[in-house]
This record gives sequence, structure tokens and C-alpha cells, in this order.
Amino acid sequence: MITIALALGEVGRPIAAPPGLSPARARFLELALKKSLEDPELLDIIKKQKTEVIYLTAAETKQQALNGAGLSPEMKKRLQDILKQYQAK
Repeated sequence: MITIALALGEVGRPIAAPPGLSPARARFLELALKKSLEDPELLDIIKKQKTEVIYLTAAETKQQALNGAGLSPEMKKRLQDILKQYQAK
């Protein structure tokens, strides 16, 4: 459970692309996102919102997701049971 919490905390709200995206296009989008996070205007908005943005590469995001996904069936069931408590009814 701790592994999942840490992985989700690290990944946060990732930006994803559709399956089958060419590696060149994926790299272009990754670099464009990284560059946008250097824009002073965007950084000012982030600061005003009192939020935090942590840039992870696609490889780092994938690794964090895999860290949280490598659960035993028992742990998956336990997590599902916990999440059901918080689902809107």
C-alpha cells in the first residue's frame, strides 16, 4: 500500500498521449512540455495557485507507474476494497 501511495504521489497527474504515437512525436511532445515549464508566465500562474509542478520524463513516469502496479492479487483486492469506500454513490 505504501508503494502505491508513493508512486501515485510521485506521478501526480501525468499527461498521456494515445497508443501508437511515433517515438519522434512522443519525444517532441516531451520536450515541448519541459520547455513550457520554463515559461515565466506559466511559472507565475503555478506560484499564484500555490501548487507544485514536478517534471518527470516519460521514462520516469512509466517507472513510477510500474512501481505502483506490481502488486500481488491480495494487495490489489485490498486496495479495491479501500477505494470502494470513497467512490461517489
